[in-house]
Amino acid sequence: MRKKVLYLHASADLYGSDYVLLNLIKGLDKNIFDTLVLLPYEGSLCQEFQKNNIEYLVCDLPVVRRSMFSPMGIFKFIIQNFRFYIFISKLIKDQHISIIHTNTSAVWMGGFAAKLHGKKHIWQVMELVEKPRPVSYVIRKLVGIFSSKVFTISKAVRTFFLKVNKGKEDKFEVLYHGVDLKVYDPEHNHAKGIREKLGITDDTVVIGMAGRINGWKGHDVFVKSIPHVINRIDPAVKVKFLMLGDTFKGQEHFQVELEKLISSLPVSSSLMFMGFQSNFQDWLAAMDIFVLPSTLPEPNATVTIAAMAMKKPLIATAIGGTTETVIDNQTGFLIPPDDEKALADKIIYFINHNDKIREFGENGYKRAEQYFSMDNYGKVISEEYLKN
Repeated sequence: MRKKVLYLHASADLYGSDYVLLNLIKGLDKNIFDTLVLLPYEGSLCQEFQKNNIEYLVCDLPVVRRSMFSPMGIFKFIIQNFRFYIFISKLIKDQHISIIHTNTSAVWMGGFAAKLHGKKHIWQVMELVEKPRPVSYVIRKLVGIFSSKVFTISKAVRTFFLKVNKGKEDKFEVLYHGVDLKVYDPEHNHAKGIREKLGITDDTVVIGMAGRINGWKGHDVFVKSIPHVINRIDPAVKVKFLMLGDTFKGQEHFQVELEKLISSLPVSSSLMFMGFQSNFQDWLAAMDIFVLPSTLPEPNATVTIAAMAMKKPLIATAIGGTTETVIDNQTGFLIPPDDEKALADKIIYFINHNDKIREFGENGYKRAEQYFSMDNYGKVISEEYLKN
């Protein structure tokens, strides 16, 4: 008997979780599963769904955002959830939905609807929200109560959620994200074209960062590290800093603040801020070193796995799930958060030790291949869908 899976996803862009969802659905057995994805807005992900004949609907999907943490924001969120429950209840009946898969802990109504309609509910947790504490507590309790199975993106996330879900250890399982190694291919990409487009020579060391611009990804730390690097390396050494990413709608102030910081520092000749790029694998290939200086715990950023798959050494903060991906002094370096000098130290080390760029990159590739396979990710999810 065929099963139809309804996915609730919090964005429609092409960042880590978006790519993982896209590749998961592409890899499902079409003889067994039908799928339908609910999205909160039109975006680049929709174009990929269209290319791959994946059915989706854009609707008024309630997503927890920090901007809603006010009396009026909470009131509107409650009303939005009530309306969405009516919508999803009709959808479950009309589309003969068998399984609901909520692909984020920032969307709650999938769990309620699944419970009330007697449907299996898979909750994929990719966030590690510590503050505000009341919100953090509510999110973790809801996930524990309104789920049939919870897949967490790292051990760090599982441990964090189990703190308020005692006795439910069997329900929570660690499932690392994977990347498609056919897409993230270090040997076949358009790195040369990207470098030529940017006017970057082959003998230039490119230090890159990519991620959603918000209050904690560490774009500011990355920018602040640049003068420290430039002032300490041999002037004959050519370096460029490449930064990719954009903001959620309504959070554009983060980019404004970042651009002000860039303008206030002597980095204009060294830094290229290129915004969001859909062909991320090619831009990643054009880098020599990848940096993720998050200031709050990362659940387990898929971008670090992508960087390893492209044989890039990493410099990342030693907090959250990142410590499960990056092996210090083997696939990269782990540094304290909010420490641009420590970041600069490790960048300079790689610049001065080109052999370590290659060695750590090879180590990372082997680790990505062994532990972060998209095939394994899809296999585990599919098997869970088929369980009664």
